[in-house]
Amino acid sequence: MQKFFVVITFFSFQITYAGLSWEKLSGWTPGVTGPSDREHPLFFIPAEKPNELILSGGLDFSFPQEGLSDTWSMNLKNGKWRKLKQVGNVPTALARVAIDPERQVTLVTGGTNQDGQPSARATLFSYKKDTVTWTTLKNPLALGRSLHALIHVTGTPSFLNFGGIGTVQGEKQLLNLTTVVNVTGSGLNAKVEEGLFEVMNMPSERYGFAYAYDARKARLIVVIGQGHMSVSAEGEIVSVQDQKTYALSLTEEPTQWREIAGAELSGRRNACWAHDRDRNYLYVFGGTADGKTAIDGLMRLNLNSENPTWEAVFINADPKKSPPARSSCVGLYDKTQNRLLFGFGNTLNAEMTAVLPHTDMWALNL
Repeated sequence: MQKFFVVITFFSFQITYAGLSWEKLSGWTPGVTGPSDREHPLFFIPAEKPNELILSGGLDFSFPQEGLSDTWSMNLKNGKWRKLKQVGNVPTALARVAIDPERQVTLVTGGTNQDGQPSARATLFSYKKDTVTWTTLKNPLALGRSLHALIHVTGTPSFLNFGGIGTVQGEKQLLNLTTVVNVTGSGLNAKVEEGLFEVMNMPSERYGFAYAYDARKARLIVVIGQGHMSVSAEGEIVSVQDQKTYALSLTEEPTQWREIAGAELSGRRNACWAHDRDRNYLYVFGGTADGKTAIDGLMRLNLNSENPTWEAVFINADPKKSPPARSSCVGLYDKTQNRLLFGFGNTLNAEMTAVLPHTDMWALNL
C-alpha cells in the first residue's frame, strides 16, 4: 500500500497525517502459549537471531508486586511465542539492555533487588538453540540503577548508563550522572568496569524517560521522565516532569548536554518508545503524568532535522482497532518486518480503582 504524509502545524507542535494503520497481533493464552501480563520487562531483538524477539522478566500485577523470571521468544514472521530454557539468573525487574552488534555482546545493567534497592548487577545475555544463558559478571557496577538509560556507542566497545533511580553511598536517590561501562572478555571470563563520564550542563535527575542512541550524529537522546516530587503548602504531592528533549553529543569537546530547542513533549513517565534506526525517528507512545491516567496518542521526533520538533502522528483507525492508552509498556523497531511493536503495560479503570493489565502486541507497519 502506498503511504502518504501531510504535515500540518498546530499550535506548538505538528500533526502528521500518515497512511499507517495499527494491527493487533494474534493473541495467546497468557503463561501457557505466550507471556503473562506484566510491566517493564526486558524487550529486545537479539543479535544472534534477528528474526526473533526476546521478552524477559518484569513485574507482575500482584500486591505487592513481584519480579518475574521467565523468558520468551516470539517469531517475528508468524507471531508465535515459545518459552525458552534458561541457565543462570534472569536480571531483576526494571533493568535495561543494550547490544553491541559487532561483537554480539548483549549487556543488561541495573534493576531492583528484592529489598527494593536499585541493583548494581551487570549481566551478559547469550542465546543458542532454545536456551538463554545469563552470565552475572563478578564485579558489580559502581552505581545501582533502575529505570535508567543504557546504550551502546556504535563503533566502540563502550556502553553508557544515564539517570534512573540509583543508590549512592547506600542512599536511594534520583540520578543525572552518566557513566561509561566497558565489557572485556567473554562468558565466565568477562569483566565489566564502570567509570564516571564527566560532562557539562547535565539535565535534571529523572527516571522512567524515553531515550535512543542517534548513531548518525553520535549522540544520546533523552526526553521526558519523572523528576523529584515535593509536597505543596496544601499538602498535595507535586510531581516534576521535564517536557524538554536533550542530546549528549559524543563528538563535541568539551562533552556536554544540550537542550534541543523547540522539541518539547507533554510531561510523562514510563511511556513505551521505539527508535527507527533506519529512518532515524524516535516514537513515543503512552505514559502517565500522574500515575493514574494514561496518555493516548503516538508522537514522533525526526532526528535527521537540524531543528526537530515533536509531531503527533494521526493514524486513521477505529479506536476499537487501536491499542488502548497505557504506561509501563514496551516498544521497539522491528527491522526485519519494517514496523514498530508496542505492548504489555497497564491502564487504570475508569473509576481509577483497579489496574487493567495488558497482554497484547500491536504493530504499526511502516
